[in-house]
Amino acid sequence: RNGGDPLAVAAMLRYRGNDAIEPSELSKITCPTLVVFGELDGVGDPQPLVDALPNATFTSVRRCDHFATTSKFETIEAVARFV
Repeated sequence: RNGGDPLAVAAMLRYRGNDAIEPSELSKITCPTLVVFGELDGVGDPQPLVDALPNATFTSVRRCDHFATTSKFETIEAVARFV
């Protein structure tokens, strides 16, 4: 419904590999990075990700869950400021 690529979605749903990324790998990403996290997101704590990225900027979107994060004005505003 949102215009996503059906083949990409199907591939993602079939994926059963180990997608864990070691913090030492993340520390190699030296470009400025924006981490946006919905306040009500149940995925986990964003702080370890922020801590692992050397040049991370963190933004929390109030009253927002995982799936609504990209559609919130606060997210769009944070990305525009970051860029």
